[in-house]
Amino acid sequence: MGDTKTKALQAATAVVFDFSAPRFQVLAYDRAALAREHVDGQDTVNTELIVPRAVQLVMQELMLCIDGGKMDRHDGQHWQMWLEAFEEPTPQEFPLSAVRWLNARCKADDVKLQQGMVQWREALIEYLDQLEAEATAKGPQGS
Repeated sequence: MGDTKTKALQAATAVVFDFSAPRFQVLAYDRAALAREHVDGQDTVNTELIVPRAVQLVMQELMLCIDGGKMDRHDGQHWQMWLEAFEEPTPQEFPLSAVRWLNARCKADDVKLQQGMVQWREALIEYLDQLEAEATAKGPQGS
C-alpha cells in the first residue's frame, strides 16, 4: 500500500473496494481482450481479470476526459491511491473520501465517454453509491 493511502486510511473510515464487484456488461470482443494474459511465455485466458481490467479502463478514461487528464494536487492525491491499487486489483481498503471523490467524478454530467464505456460508468456509479450508503449507515465514523 502506498504512503498516500496509508496516511489517508489512518485518519478516515475505511471502505473495501472490490474491483470485481461492479456489474459490468462486457461484450464478447472486449471479454477476449480483457481476459488475455501472458504467463511464463504462454498466452492464456483468465476470465477473472475481465471486470477488474474494465473497471481500471473506465476509471482511466474518466480521468483523461476530465480537464484533459490534468489534475491539481488534491485530485492527484486521491487519484494516486487508485493508481497504486491497479497493481493488484483485488479487494482493497480505501478512505471513504477517496470513494466519494471518485464517485463525484464519475457522476459529472459534462464528462463524455466512448460509447462502449457508458454502461461501465453507470455500473461503477451504482457500486460506489452502494459503498457510500453502507459506510454512512454504519454511523458517524462512516462520514
